[in-house]
Amino acid sequence: MDIAHPFTSEVTSLSFSFLSSDDIRSISVKKIDNPVLLDNLNLATNGGLYDPKLGPMTARDMCETCGQSYFACPGHYGHIELPSPVFHPLFMNQCYNLLRATCLYCHHFKMPELILRRYIARLRLLDAGCLEEAHTVANFHPVTKDAPKDGDTQEDMDAGVAGETAAEFIQRMDEYVRQVLKHRKRKHERDNYKDGLVFEERKRVLNEFGKKLWAKCSHCQAYGNTFRKEKTIKIIEYDLSPKQKLANSTMGLKKPHASFSSRSIKKPKKGKEEEDEGIEASSASSGSEAEDEGMDVDEVEAEEEESEEEDEGLTAGPARTASGQVKGARGRNERVMAAAEVRSHLRRLFQKEAEACSLLYGRHGGPQAKSGHIPPPPIADMFFMDVVPVPPTRFRPPAKMGDDLFENSQNTLLTAIINTCERIYTVNQTLRDFERQDKSEAVMEALKNLDKTRSFEILLESLIRLQHDVNSFMDSTKNPAVMKQGKLPPQGVKQLLEKKEGLFRKHMMGKRVNYAARSVISPDINIETNEIGIPPVFAKKLTYPEPVTPQNVHEMRQLVINGPKVHPGAALVQNEDGSQISLDRTTLEQRTAIANQLLTPQNDAWAGSSGGPAARNKKVYRHIRDGDIVILNRQPTLHKPSMMCHRVKVLHGEKTIRMHYANCNSYNADFDGDEMNIHFPQNETARAEAQMIANTDNQYLVPTSGNPLRGLIQDHVVAGVWMCNKSSFFTRDEYYQLIYGALRTENNYSGGGRIITLPPAIIKPRPMWTGKQIMSTILVNLTPANAKGLNLTSKNKVQNKLWQRDDSKDENMSEENVIFLDGHLILGVLDKSQYGASAYGLVHSVHELYGPYIANRLLAVLSRLLTKYLQHTGFSCRMDDLILSEEGERLRKQILDDANEDGMRTALQFVGLPHDGDIHNPELQQNLKIRLEEILRDDNLMAGLDAKMQMAFNKTTSKINNDVLPAHLVRPFPDNNMQMMTISGAKGSKVNASQISTLLGQQALEGRRVPTMVSGKTLPAFKAFDTQARAGGYVANRFLTGIRPQEYYFHW
Repeated sequence: MDIAHPFTSEVTSLSFSFLSSDDIRSISVKKIDNPVLLDNLNLATNGGLYDPKLGPMTARDMCETCGQSYFACPGHYGHIELPSPVFHPLFMNQCYNLLRATCLYCHHFKMPELILRRYIARLRLLDAGCLEEAHTVANFHPVTKDAPKDGDTQEDMDAGVAGETAAEFIQRMDEYVRQVLKHRKRKHERDNYKDGLVFEERKRVLNEFGKKLWAKCSHCQAYGNTFRKEKTIKIIEYDLSPKQKLANSTMGLKKPHASFSSRSIKKPKKGKEEEDEGIEASSASSGSEAEDEGMDVDEVEAEEEESEEEDEGLTAGPARTASGQVKGARGRNERVMAAAEVRSHLRRLFQKEAEACSLLYGRHGGPQAKSGHIPPPPIADMFFMDVVPVPPTRFRPPAKMGDDLFENSQNTLLTAIINTCERIYTVNQTLRDFERQDKSEAVMEALKNLDKTRSFEILLESLIRLQHDVNSFMDSTKNPAVMKQGKLPPQGVKQLLEKKEGLFRKHMMGKRVNYAARSVISPDINIETNEIGIPPVFAKKLTYPEPVTPQNVHEMRQLVINGPKVHPGAALVQNEDGSQISLDRTTLEQRTAIANQLLTPQNDAWAGSSGGPAARNKKVYRHIRDGDIVILNRQPTLHKPSMMCHRVKVLHGEKTIRMHYANCNSYNADFDGDEMNIHFPQNETARAEAQMIANTDNQYLVPTSGNPLRGLIQDHVVAGVWMCNKSSFFTRDEYYQLIYGALRTENNYSGGGRIITLPPAIIKPRPMWTGKQIMSTILVNLTPANAKGLNLTSKNKVQNKLWQRDDSKDENMSEENVIFLDGHLILGVLDKSQYGASAYGLVHSVHELYGPYIANRLLAVLSRLLTKYLQHTGFSCRMDDLILSEEGERLRKQILDDANEDGMRTALQFVGLPHDGDIHNPELQQNLKIRLEEILRDDNLMAGLDAKMQMAFNKTTSKINNDVLPAHLVRPFPDNNMQMMTISGAKGSKVNASQISTLLGQQALEGRRVPTMVSGKTLPAFKAFDTQARAGGYVANRFLTGIRPQEYYFHW
């Protein structure tokens, strides 16, 4: 947008919907029915995929639709008419679930009316954003005479002895919903349905609705068929049991006829090709036609009996019954339901259950007050396709090699659809010819050529093939084709859009654009968390069009005089008419002259004279400078915080983008060579949106769960524990140095540039401050003037027992609890749980009480404070942090020796042999070997033995780690830096420390131990059927002293 020529517009409403068949036909300019792409002269054929009406194919061609050239034509859509509807591959699951919930006799939902009305009420309330009221309606029940029993289910309570009828209950519930919606409409809260909690509740209600399946319809009491879906190809209907058939026939119920026949195939229309949309026959849609006329199911049955007799001959065959059924693998009759038949049933459902279907599949939210466009209600045709849109030629360009043209890979899928359609038309015409012949002629023709039954089977196979082709065109993974020589199948529409090689990420994202930069990132704790360090090479290239006003003219003149090579300077000057003057090759005198004319009008026409346009300012394209707003992005952009707004800090002498550690988790970035993009907004509207919506301070909580996303990491966590423990004291010089270096009075971190200090904790022999007082000083200075001090009670990661070096059990000496009283740290040490990316800690509490701005200032201050503390203290991990003491080595060896026989005893117990006595009895061991041979041949038994062994050996591993670590290390906690890292949450885990100092333990993959060879050995170094821990993959050694070759093989 050019702010020199502004325009005003307002978006009143926006809605999304799927293109219907009529929509596709209306935007199409040509029906595509010719599978041949090019003729002998390499020219596009009429009605082919490169038809000239879809747009020019080469730079020499002209478009027959709009008459424009290859470079000016936007491209035009075509369409392929399918002979019969197919399932929409993207909505196959929804269509299948909806069919299972539908009664095919009365075409209502099978669930009871009372439960259905409760779901309708909940969805109506959620569409209005009424979350609490929707929960209230979910607990609505009829008023019963007797209290429900403990074992009663939801359905029992709904169908129990009620004090009010179902109609009265529905009326009471609807009246409650009406009153709530009336009150909400009065408050004008139309957009509350967009709330995240409301959206999640709606998803939960829809999932709950889809799982409510009844075997018997609650309206007509008919037993329904069961169905099975084969991927996205077809839906199989199972026949009813004889008992269910008898029950339905006793009640006089008969399923309305909507079965598939050859007459449901669209017949190509003779005439103009542009108007050839096909005519659908009446057989498959007889139910829907009757329904359109308002006829009841009973009224349709008389007409359907005649059509059933006519269709009976079409579906007859040696392998099929009269209804097209075949004997399934389970002994039940089953048949394939054609898409036309399913569509007919769902059309009736959408008419009879219009309100429920509209809430399930319609638009969300209340009515649009100012919108003149009313979206159409949902229809059952959204689950099906009878027209396939053909993309314009320019999006399917042919590959050229010399004078030869090669078709686009997407054309392969479209050509397959056209060929299958032609095959269906041909077979359908054959069946129509059979119907026109006399019986004798039909018998003679069946003897000479393909008989009628075989033609019908070919027709069914072709229809399934058509579904396969349409699926492949939309999503090639739905029906993966077997390709030769490892080639990939042609890409569908979904593959053209998704992943890194798709349209968006490969061709539209990550490209070089104007006013953007990209470089390697490096850490910098001296900048604020919401700042980004920009190197001078970027600062001299990125510019912003600053309008010249009397208030900033002196500043703009100096920038123009500096020119493009001196920062801060300017690169261009834009006149009122939009023309630009480059300052790159101008001299100092020329730039001075241009600067002096910044407020001089270009001419009378642009000076606001009578009859002329309003005066506009000149603009100076100045360099980016401190305080400007930029948007940073690290790909892949997996969530909203992957793009955040930062304030610029130009760092002279740097070559990379400098970023604070607190942003690493948001961007999922580290500093091992990661690169990031910088985008510089070019108008005040974009700057305002970025600063107020996408700024880093407002991204402290992740949108998905509401948990903190930003915090300090690694060395800062260790420094916080050391600074806050009871043995840390600081002199006056150290106290003031740390406070001043962290707070930076020049950035106005305290009121009026004054730092509030605390009195020392120790007065004699010299004043000393504790580390807790330093933290308290930081928090007191950051607390807003009119706000109360923080009161917080929480827990850290360092357990109290790790600090105890004597038998004292005084709870007042516990450092496990963190207590803040009126902004002062009274008890506890601060670790990752307090200022890391953790919930309910210090920074999270400050965010909730004082807002995101104070919380991010606290992170920046703490990072500088802890860094300056580490500069005086230092931190490293040494070898003696990993070594066990003599007592620890003795205890470790003793536990391993005691566990030598655990494997034998566990194996004996598993096979059912005595394991309490002498386990070294030769006869007992021989019986064990025989039974282990049997177990080895049964994978299920072997899995059970692995589970038992792992359970026994894991107890040994846990006992060693709990008894030895960290009590029996040479350097105990908190002087042990390795334990300090793992316990405080700075880096690593207890498992990492134990594998270095004690043992690796049992090695397992997918819950199983090391697999056994046919010989009964895990490795040639062990005996057959050896039950020792080492033979099953137990590594008793550690990384500190090295592991054996066999153990290395197991671990690797």
